[in-house]
Parts: sequence; structure tokens; C-alpha cells
Amino acid sequence: MQKYYAGIDIGASSAKAVIINAAGKTLGSAVRKSGADLAKSGKTVFEKALELAGLKPSQITLVATTGYGRTNLSFANQTITEITC
Repeated sequence: MQKYYAGIDIGASSAKAVIINAAGKTLGSAVRKSGADLAKSGKTVFEKALELAGLKPSQITLVATTGYGRTNLSFANQTITEITC
């Protein structure tokens, strides 16, 4: 079974997401302005990256978040500080 991973950076000004496979190949990515609702911005870029990768949320092995809004996504498995990233 192929493993896929998502990284989501929710900053004060923009939210970014990337989907990679176990080999580290980028399959999909998205960027948008964060706006006032950081959770919505994070979810939106995640969904767009999934769409571009041709994957469903259930296929993602791990979702890691970072940035100012990293604690705003309830579906994240792991939060990592910007310094650690």
C-alpha cells in the first residue's frame, strides 16, 4: 500500500499545503491568503492539494502542520513549530 503525507503551513498571511509520496515526490500543492479564518484556509489548501494529487483524505497517512495557525486543524496528526521545520 502506497503511503502519502501532507504538510500544511498556516501562516499569518498565507496558507500552503503539499502532498508527497513515500519517495518524497510532490504530487499536489496549493497556496492561498490566510484571511481571518485560519482553519478554513488550511482546510482549503489541503483539499486543493489533494485534488491535484488525485487523492482522498482517507489515503493520507500523516498530516503535519506548522506556522502561526498550526493548531487550528482538527484533522492534523502532528504539529511542528516553525523553528523545528
